[in-house]
Amino acid sequence: MENANQNYRVTAASALVAELTTAAGSIGDVKPHQRKILVARAAAAIETQRELLDIGKGAASLPTGIVSDLDMLRRESASLPDALAAQILRQVADEIRRLADLVKQTI
Repeated sequence: MENANQNYRVTAASALVAELTTAAGSIGDVKPHQRKILVARAAAAIETQRELLDIGKGAASLPTGIVSDLDMLRRESASLPDALAAQILRQVADEIRRLADLVKQTI
């Protein structure tokens, strides 16, 4: 049953990555509150994947840069300029993809 849950999470992660990538590509059409929702969903996915991989907050394998501060992303995502918001959406999508690949390896 646990493998089925992990497979579902990997599939859901892939769908979220596609959604984030699409939003980043058309960031001018994504309203600030929608950005905030997308970033919150991405942050939750990253946290879930880290839990699945048993990566603690202080682990050396955590990324540096913007993806390492999920709380800040949640707070500030609605007020960022378009170019920066698009880049953040791409970065969180990359992190979700990277972690999903690691989760797949553990299944």
